[in-house]
Amino acid sequence: MRSWLPVVLSLLFVSLFTGSARADDRLRVGHDPWIGYAGAFVARDEGYFADEGLDVDMIPYAGPGDTLAPLAAGRIDVAFTTIHHLARMVGRGHDELVAIYLIDTSDGADAVVARAGIRTPAGLRGCRIGVRLNDIDHMLLRAALERGGLERDDVDLIDMSPDAAAAALMSGRIDAAVTRGHWIAQARAAGARVVFSSAQTPDLIVNAVVVRRTSLETRRDALAKLLSGLERGRVFLQTHAREGRAHVARWLHTRPANVDEMLAGDRLFSPEDNRVLVGSHESPGPVLASFRHAVDFVVDRGYATDPIRAAALFSTALIRPAVSRPVPQSVQAADDTAAYGALHRVTVR
Repeated sequence: MRSWLPVVLSLLFVSLFTGSARADDRLRVGHDPWIGYAGAFVARDEGYFADEGLDVDMIPYAGPGDTLAPLAAGRIDVAFTTIHHLARMVGRGHDELVAIYLIDTSDGADAVVARAGIRTPAGLRGCRIGVRLNDIDHMLLRAALERGGLERDDVDLIDMSPDAAAAALMSGRIDAAVTRGHWIAQARAAGARVVFSSAQTPDLIVNAVVVRRTSLETRRDALAKLLSGLERGRVFLQTHAREGRAHVARWLHTRPANVDEMLAGDRLFSPEDNRVLVGSHESPGPVLASFRHAVDFVVDRGYATDPIRAAALFSTALIRPAVSRPVPQSVQAADDTAAYGALHRVTVR
């Protein structure tokens, strides 16, 4: 028996060690069905995360606000969500959460759509509007009302999801709806008109990769691999449009033709976009205005019990390039996404 003891202990040690290694290389990523996460969907299907030595478990949730509570509780490792929802959580005492990478911005994929005869935001006066209250849809509507010179009391708001609001508009039960994606096209086909969209408010609705701050210390390599795979997926969409859209369509349970339309209203960010938009502590980038807008909205709606510092919502730790030289134009145009991904690799300094 004694002669077997060293062998048993050795096997136990190897088992524990390899199990720990597997855990270190595994990330549970929470996401909702949003077109902006197309790069991650492609990366998962094309095996780019696996190429990085990373096991990514994509866990679906109904909406962008639903991923943050599980993240704070440690049930998932990463959340894809909006800066608005992050600000809400931080304002409720969860300052352990931080964004580390900007994924995309809505550039027309979210819109205020109204019945025929209403052509501008000013025409919404006296209208019944379906909108998800106190969410990003409400934030977009407030921007539309401001553009039209209207106040909150000038309209009648009805709390509805984007899908339900679009359906209610097309059935004639309300005058306008704040909706997104393919619902915008369906409403327009039924005679409605887009009177305001996220294309008119650059970077108002921004989605990000959010983690617990402790993960920046304990999971830095895994997070860097996640961001590298995400970028390779984004590039694949540009260079292999048909295959990429087929991947995304499966994740969003829609047709590839709808994916084309949805992507047209969204802008996927690259690592370079992140560096420019975020800037540095010494010289903050232009997206800080979007962070401040989200914070102002959260505070104004009474969702913050704790102070929120807009600049503290983002950490620049993982968006510094491994090299400072620009990517050659020939590489940008190439189909070799692996080479492009290597040059754009997001690494830790």
